[in-house]
Amino acid sequence: MGLIVSKVLVVFIYIGVGFAACKGGLIGKDAVKGLNMLVLNIASPCLLISSITSRKLNDSLFKNTIIMFVLTIVFFILLSIFTVWLSRRMGMDDDARANVLAVGMTACNSGFMGIPVAQSVFGGLTFYYVIIQNIAFNLYIYIMSIMQFNHGVKKVSGKVTLRKAIMPFINVLTISAVASIVLLFARISLPQYALDIFSTLGNVCIPVSMIIVGINLTEGSLMSHFTNPKILITSLIKLIGVPALTLAIVYPMPLDPLVKLATVLCMTFPTAVITVALAAREDRDSGLMSECVATSTLLSVVTLPVWMIILTTLFL
Repeated sequence: MGLIVSKVLVVFIYIGVGFAACKGGLIGKDAVKGLNMLVLNIASPCLLISSITSRKLNDSLFKNTIIMFVLTIVFFILLSIFTVWLSRRMGMDDDARANVLAVGMTACNSGFMGIPVAQSVFGGLTFYYVIIQNIAFNLYIYIMSIMQFNHGVKKVSGKVTLRKAIMPFINVLTISAVASIVLLFARISLPQYALDIFSTLGNVCIPVSMIIVGINLTEGSLMSHFTNPKILITSLIKLIGVPALTLAIVYPMPLDPLVKLATVLCMTFPTAVITVALAAREDRDSGLMSECVATSTLLSVVTLPVWMIILTTLFL
């Protein structure tokens, strides 16, 4: 238990470093774009490649990989339906804005924040399963979340072509994860010197990702994130209600404990940053979406350590 607490503490120290460095003028907010590119296009792909291809495939891992992928998709389908229903009962002035809250309650930052946190705190198979989750999450974010944004309201952003639907999946992170899993399943091992290079570059992912989160938390006044009760409730449902519901469902299932841990862990992360861009693309309230992201990320500084201790106690 003490080891998990210390690992969680280190992760949030990185966030504090980013926050303090930005507030103190050591790092400008204009640096975020470049740091994001470093994490998403170099560090994270290298972390995935080194972690996945260094594994040995066996029957249990193959079975759990399939279970993890299917289970994640099923959960996101059910959550998408449930949160749309719930958002209609939160007193929003129109269905379009209610849909934004539904996405805020469903979309998890399981890639940018989840991957480095899972690697830093849990590592091993838990990290691998989080990567599988992230592939499934991409199906949610680029298909099901769009359906959530437009449920019951007129879509005015133009026709979605096959090219527009496919293009978001063609990115370095997804390609690296899929290619690494193919190599794992084909039992193709990379040379040790290549693994060392990927591992070294991948180690940059954890501190830099969390420093970026810290920089992003400097946007606006901290107290301003708690002035809108609907956004606050949305964030609490995202960070407490959704993980608790997921835990209640998976706990009695006859699954590998690490599969259960990873399934719940994915749901504990704050609202995904990519939802802001998607809200703007769908002509929805991207400002409201930004507030959901900022508030849930800020609150996750408190909720994430608690969830990690709970999950460690139950499944490790």
